[in-house]
Amino acid sequence: MRPLTLDCDLVDRLAGTSGEGLVSILMPTHEKGPETAQDRIRLKNAVSEIDDLMDAAGWRRPTREEQLAPLRELLDDEDFWAHQGHGLAVYVADGGDLTPVAVGDPVDMTMSVAPSYHLRHLLPPLERERLAALILTKGAVGMFEVDRLRANEMDVDLPRSMSDVNWFVDYESRINRHSDRKGSAGIQHGHDPTDRMHEDVERFLRAVDDALPTLDGPLAVLGDDPLVDAFSKVSSRQVIPLDLGGVDRSRWSTEVHRRVSEVIEERYRSRLTENREAAAEAMGTMDVATLFPEALSDAGTGRLSAVFVRRGTAPVWGTYDPETFEAHAVADRTVGTVDLVDRLVMVARSLGADIRPMDDAVDGNDFVAVRRF
Repeated sequence: MRPLTLDCDLVDRLAGTSGEGLVSILMPTHEKGPETAQDRIRLKNAVSEIDDLMDAAGWRRPTREEQLAPLRELLDDEDFWAHQGHGLAVYVADGGDLTPVAVGDPVDMTMSVAPSYHLRHLLPPLERERLAALILTKGAVGMFEVDRLRANEMDVDLPRSMSDVNWFVDYESRINRHSDRKGSAGIQHGHDPTDRMHEDVERFLRAVDDALPTLDGPLAVLGDDPLVDAFSKVSSRQVIPLDLGGVDRSRWSTEVHRRVSEVIEERYRSRLTENREAAAEAMGTMDVATLFPEALSDAGTGRLSAVFVRRGTAPVWGTYDPETFEAHAVADRTVGTVDLVDRLVMVARSLGADIRPMDDAVDGNDFVAVRRF
């Protein structure tokens, strides 16, 4: 078995699951190295802790073993542990159906046995943007889709090179010469060769631009600096110019990911800061809730337009009734308690609220829930 790829459909499916003892375990993992052995130990310890919680709540041993058996089998799955990233979420439904998810971001160790899954930590990596990247040199052209984890080459029918576009141009005969009456050196006729070369470059760049697919966001362009600069002027797209540094084609994927993922991270950090600033503004100008259970009641009745949540907010364990929207915080996590922050985020999201992570608290508040009316 391998962890499933995180996407919106998967999150929606998990969010729609309910039961008496849904198991959620979120944990940091490692892609390779000796630390991968620690990941198995971490999961093994989490399973033991979950077992203790269920035992304390009165679950009979055969029922606990049936529920947790898929997790224990996962501990011995060599293929599973050979394909890890930065974070892992494992969910077990009533009856033992197992859903492991590759989170992509490191996540704090979190576990629960509750009527709903713990899902809010899946949203930031799900919403993190991807960028298209264009490799642009006179000798070769390529295109990649890049996220935080990898760069995948896209199957796009692009010109292969500048000569692929300008194949019909006879470069040798561009400069016509003939002798003057005195037999002196030849005289050039026709266009200035520099102008003709500019025409060829522009023709090439326009052909590349025309072949690109429709993009939702900006385009990172890496390659020969003069070409990248010229492409920025020819294309109407939002271009992020980056240096490729003469990297050999065999290393394109690695180098494109390294350079473009840095841009993705920088843009994401900027968005976190912008979200915090927007939350602070909302507190001064709009109707907001910053405390439970008021915010959860607003979420359940569809009154929230947005929820700003500080990344890294610790769980607030409590009970939540999805019928009455009543919430009560408790001192300790037990079977049946949920993270109230998770419920606020996921319930509000299910009713159309915009979930916006931020990089810091606002006036000491880890979340700011903005009302529609």
